[in-house]
Amino acid sequence: MKKVTQTELGCLSGSLCKAVIVPMIGLALLAVSSPSVLAQDLSAQGLNQRIVRLERVLDNSVLIDMVQRMDALQAEVRQLRGELEQKTNSLESMRERQRKLYLDTDGRLQSLESGEGGGSSLDSLDDLESLDDLSLETDAPVEQVIAAVSPPQPTNNERQEKLDYQNAYDLLILGRNREAIVEFDGFLGQYPNGTYSDNAHYWLGEANYVERQFDEAIDRFNVVIFQFPGSRKVPDARLRKGFALFELQRYTEARQELTGVEAEYRGRSIAALARRRIEQMDNAGL
Repeated sequence: MKKVTQTELGCLSGSLCKAVIVPMIGLALLAVSSPSVLAQDLSAQGLNQRIVRLERVLDNSVLIDMVQRMDALQAEVRQLRGELEQKTNSLESMRERQRKLYLDTDGRLQSLESGEGGGSSLDSLDDLESLDDLSLETDAPVEQVIAAVSPPQPTNNERQEKLDYQNAYDLLILGRNREAIVEFDGFLGQYPNGTYSDNAHYWLGEANYVERQFDEAIDRFNVVIFQFPGSRKVPDARLRKGFALFELQRYTEARQELTGVEAEYRGRSIAALARRRIEQMDNAGL
């Protein structure tokens, strides 16, 4: 058996050392370098997570801003609706006051025209003279005196005419203008020359005016002006005709009509209203 020399033993030991030690050194170096690599990976992941969180925060901020803007817009819409409702109520109140004024004025005119509300109706000098003559006749019967100073009692047809007129007029006062137009048209078809024909034409013009049907309104006002020249509605019809011409932007005709109203009815409220609309046209350069 061959004996191993000391030299060979040394070489064998060195090779074994290299085979064992070198891998161990590699493992040691790998172990030393692994924490830094792992730390880098963890750092990258942390950065990505932070970026994701930041993006979420930004997205939430934009969303919150949009929600706040929507809330602000909704609040503004609610405020505008409230203002619109308030103005609508004010307009309705104004119209209601105007209707009541019309009702009061027309009622007084009807009372004067029919002789109601004051007992006796002495509308002319002839009535006064006949009353004076009767007062000198001591033997005149009481019935004759009453007949001289009292208006004639309306017939059934006259009562029905007044009732039909009042029904149409009530619709106008209630603001049911379209229904009033139909009723006044029917009334005038049934009573074309009745006691209230001039009034019916005038209020039919008013109903069309409120509905902004200005051409139809002018037609009705012209009927009052030219077919009923003695009617107490003529001044109002001329004023409202001027207003309707203004709304149709026929400013020259409107100015002419309103100037005539101001000149002819000076000192009355309709003259002041005519002057106010003329000044409005002057200020606007119309």
